Amino acid sequence: MCIRDSLWTAYLNLEQVYGTEKSLLKVFERSLAANDQKKVYMKMIGICRRADKRELAADLLKVLTKKFKNSSRSWVFYLENIAELAKASGNTGEIKAALSRALQSLPKRKHLFVLTQYAILQFRNGDVEAGRTTFEAILTNYPKRMDVWSVYLDMEVKHGKEQEAVRNLFERALSLTLKPKKMKLLFKKYLVYENKYGTPETVEAVKAKATEYVQSVLGTGESTA
Repeated sequence: MCIRDSLWTAYLNLEQVYGTEKSLLKVFERSLAANDQKKVYMKMIGICRRADKRELAADLLKVLTKKFKNSSRSWVFYLENIAELAKASGNTGEIKAALSRALQSLPKRKHLFVLTQYAILQFRNGDVEAGRTTFEAILTNYPKRMDVWSVYLDMEVKHGKEQEAVRNLFERALSLTLKPKKMKLLFKKYLVYENKYGTPETVEAVKAKATEYVQSVLGTGESTA
């Protein structure tokens, strides 16, 4: 964030604390004219949420996604905030409706990013099974996307906390026909996991699998670099 952005953010925060909603909106309009509008909307929504101005935050979220309907980051921001607002109201169905609107508005090439962020959001909000279901649906369409596998594994380790589920996921990823560079990253990630959560036996098992893989690759003449 540049100095000018920081000054406007400080101004908005001060107006929220010491001004009225009317004066806050005036400063907001001035800030829109002087800065990146998408960033200003996001800052303003955050300020409103922290001040418990839920209705205003919800209205601004709707405007954000109308003005920047082709921005995947705007829709992810929208989903994150709707999830928090839904938690407070108990209306969890609104999150699925929001995802549907996002996918309808965005070009298909941006769907993967939004769906992955949605799955992350589900894990972080404690809905582990729903997060798994979303990741599995993504991997059905993108079975060799290493970035998706990596994030899925991270979510399982951090939020799923079921060792067998994590190990099964690693084994599934390693069973794919991936380029050696990607396999190397997977084995490295697996070994880090076992060093932290496993036993000397599970660590050695991963090392043995890695050695076996390297030998098989060398036998085909493929580079592991």
